[in-house]
Amino acid sequence: MAYQDPTYPSQVWDGQTGNPWRTSRNDDLPPDSNDWDRISAEMIATQQHLNDTGGGATGPTGPTGPTGPSGASGADGAAGSDGATGPQGATGPQGEAGDIGPTGAKGDPGTIAWKDPARVRTTGNVNLSTGLEPGDIVDGVTLAEGNLVLADRQSAASQDGVYEVQSSGAALRSSQWQAGEHVANWVLFIQEGATYADKAFIITNNSGSDILGTHDLTVAQVAEMGPTGATGPMGHGVFIEAIRVRATGNVNLSTDLEAGDYIDGVQLAEGDKVLCDRQTTYTQDGLYVVPANGAASRDTYWSVAEDVSSWAVLIEEGDTYAGHCYVCVNDFAEGVIGTDDLVFERMLGVGPYGPTGPTGPTGATGPTGPSGGPTGPTGATGPDGATGPVGATGPVGATGPVGATGPDNGLPSPPAAAETTKQYILQVTSGGVVSWVEHV
Repeated sequence: MAYQDPTYPSQVWDGQTGNPWRTSRNDDLPPDSNDWDRISAEMIATQQHLNDTGGGATGPTGPTGPTGPSGASGADGAAGSDGATGPQGATGPQGEAGDIGPTGAKGDPGTIAWKDPARVRTTGNVNLSTGLEPGDIVDGVTLAEGNLVLADRQSAASQDGVYEVQSSGAALRSSQWQAGEHVANWVLFIQEGATYADKAFIITNNSGSDILGTHDLTVAQVAEMGPTGATGPMGHGVFIEAIRVRATGNVNLSTDLEAGDYIDGVQLAEGDKVLCDRQTTYTQDGLYVVPANGAASRDTYWSVAEDVSSWAVLIEEGDTYAGHCYVCVNDFAEGVIGTDDLVFERMLGVGPYGPTGPTGPTGATGPTGPSGGPTGPTGATGPDGATGPVGATGPVGATGPVGATGPDNGLPSPPAAAETTKQYILQVTSGGVVSWVEHV
C-alpha cells in the first residue's frame, strides 16, 4: 500500500523532482498515466518517509540463499549454412631448376636435315661487321633486319655459316647455325637473289670435319628438275620442288586461290604454287598455280593421272608449315592425282647427334616392276656381199695306163671305109655269115 503522510493523508510522492508530494491522490484508485507503478511508488515513498523521520538503521544483508538447480539443457540449434569459399591463396614461388644432366655422346650423323630457309646467299667473301646491314645489297637483294644470309665463301673458314641481319652493325650467327654445331647433310633453301633464287643447297662436309666456326664449309646445290624427257620404263624416286605455301584445310579452288587471297597467313600473288592436299573431295588434291583471278589450275608436273607417290615439296612460307618438307606417302601406283586421296607427311629434320640406333630388319622384297617396252621391229636385210675372186686352175691329172686288150669275140671289125655320117648294123645271113651293112 502507498505510504500516506499523517499530515497530508491525501498526498503521495510520485518519484518526481521538485515538490515530492502530490495532492488529490486517491489510494483506492489504480495509478493513472502520470504515476509510476503502484508498488514502486509506495516503496520509494516509504523509504523517503523513514529518512525524514529518522527511522532505524538498515539491517544486515541476509545470507545468500542456496543456488537453485540448473535448468535442463536446451535443444541443439539447427546447423548453420556453409560459409562462402574464401579467395584462392597466392601461387607460391617457383622452385629452383634442377641441375642440367650430362650431354650424351654424339652418334653418327643422320640423313638430310632441312633448316629454315635463307633469303639470299652471298656470291663471295663479305665483311660481317659492315656488309650485312639493313640496306646493303647481296646478289641483287636489298637486306632488311631479320633476314637470314648464307655466307659460305668467307676468306676465313671459321666465319662460314648462316647469319641474321641486325638493326645495325655486325650480323650474328642464326640460332640454328651456332659455332660448334656439326652441320654435315644440313640443307636450306634460298628464296631470292639474281644467282641462287629458288635453289636448295646441302653441306657436303664429312662427319667430323663439319664443325661451324672451325671447318671450311663445302656447299653443293641440290639437283633441279630438268625438262621432261620421253616416257621410259616405269621407275620411281623422290622429286623435290620448292613451293610458296600449303593450305591448312579445304579451299574453294574457284575463288580461294586468286591473287590477293590469304593462305596460312601468306598473301598470294599470281604464279605462286599452293599444295592443296586436304580437299573434302579428294580427287581435287594436288599442286595448284595461282591466277590473277578466277579458278586455280593444276601445276604442269602435277597433272591428272600422274602418280606422285614419293614426290616431295618444300614449303617456303606460312604460319604453320614454313621451312618444312612434305612427301607423298601413298604406296606405289596408289598416289594417282585425280583418282586417289593423296597423303602427305613431314620429312623430319635431324636434331643434335644422338646414339646410333640398332639396324632395322631387312624390308620385304618389293613386287617385280612391269616389263619394259615392246620388242622393236626386225631390222632391214643388209646388201649382198661382193663376189669373191675366182680360184686358180688346178694341175692336169696324169694320163692313166692303157688297158689290156680284151679277148676276141669273133665279130667282124667295122668297115674301114665306113662314113661317120652313116649308121651300120650287124647282119647275119641265112648261111650264118655275120657282116656290117649300112642301115637305111
